[in-house]
Amino acid sequence: MSGQMRRLAALEGRWTLRLLACLARGPCQFSVLRSDLGAISAKTLTLRLRELEALGIVHYERRQYRLDGDARSLEQILAALSDWAGRAISDRSGPDDPYTQDLSANRPARGRSARSRKAILAAARLELADRGPRALSIEAVAARARIAKGTLYRHFRSAEELYRVLLNEQTDDEEEAGCRS
Repeated sequence: MSGQMRRLAALEGRWTLRLLACLARGPCQFSVLRSDLGAISAKTLTLRLRELEALGIVHYERRQYRLDGDARSLEQILAALSDWAGRAISDRSGPDDPYTQDLSANRPARGRSARSRKAILAAARLELADRGPRALSIEAVAARARIAKGTLYRHFRSAEELYRVLLNEQTDDEEEAGCRS
């Protein structure tokens, strides 16, 4: 089998596209990848990463995985797939759809964690005001909030989830203001 066919076959593997989509957002540690992917086992994630590393798609350096060399050209393809999936889900889902519910709202925030969450949301609001929703990124929000990306990922799985939480808060505030008048 040629190198090209091996690379294409690797993309067929379970979890592979989701893993690559995570890496397209930037370098990640193993633990962040595992939490982003949800139900993937450590063994399966390790196997996928080793397979992609052997094919020259993923590179491991300084305790982080990243897309390697020409594999970065996948970023646009993965972003387009992600946008398509997001539109397809939002077009078909209602407020009780388990695939689009805000899971971070179920996570208790106490003490330092609550302060981090507030800082993240404040930074995200500023990023949205400055750059708009399409430019909202985990990296930019983490930098503005002066926290590590890993801390942000403990509260929100993606920039899309963070954006949904901000929209829900805004809607709740508007409804509450409407009830007062």
